[in-house]
Amino acid sequence: MRQASWLVLFLLVSVLTSTQLWAAPKTALEIIEKVDEVTFGYKDQVMKVRMTIMDKDDDKGKSYDMVMSQLGKDKRLVRFTSGENKGMAVLSRGEGQMYVYLPAFKKVRHVASHSNQETFAGSDFTSADMAATSYAKGFNCSLDKDNEKYWFLSCTPKDGNGNGYSKLGLMVDKQGYRIWKTDYYIEGKLVKSMLARDLHTFPGGASTPRDIMMTDARTGHKTRLYVLDLKVDTGLKEKDFTKRKLQWGR
Repeated sequence: MRQASWLVLFLLVSVLTSTQLWAAPKTALEIIEKVDEVTFGYKDQVMKVRMTIMDKDDDKGKSYDMVMSQLGKDKRLVRFTSGENKGMAVLSRGEGQMYVYLPAFKKVRHVASHSNQETFAGSDFTSADMAATSYAKGFNCSLDKDNEKYWFLSCTPKDGNGNGYSKLGLMVDKQGYRIWKTDYYIEGKLVKSMLARDLHTFPGGASTPRDIMMTDARTGHKTRLYVLDLKVDTGLKEKDFTKRKLQWGR
């Protein structure tokens, strides 16, 4: 009888504990910090990406290949490797530190914060969109609603975050803490939406949505980013994210 009583007690505690864990609500801060952890959870990342610019009827225009290298949460270098933009590179190093190298002029220039909403290489992405962004560091987020699969967050930029948007709407999945949709607002008006699809695990075990579509809500114009390859923890260093590296690539 004593053994049976202990078994009943154990089962009761287990059920109560699992129920509490399952039902425990998540705050917006907990969610967005976990998003950062999943998104930037490697020491570094090197991603090969193909950018394709489309019109509203999905007719394909120009395509460019890029290599996106990232260190931690706030350092990213994007370098074009094909097409008319070959050699062009953009370096972001956190708040207010963005630089672009234009091979035609053989010159590095600083991108002012008020220029963050300028188009990136004729696409529907801006320079701010292409920069590495820690959501927890750059935004104040609140939980609007949730359903069985997703949390829906509203995020407004903190002081000093010059991303150019007044609000972001994020759809985050509850299983993997990945952002599958981002709505971008300026002065309360929806201007763009980004939709991620096709979670893919690359050789080495790193996973990311490999098909990303940015759509301009005002024009219907679209730009697709397709991840060709992803490597993580490759040994990148701080010296790989300097203005010298931006210009010379070595």
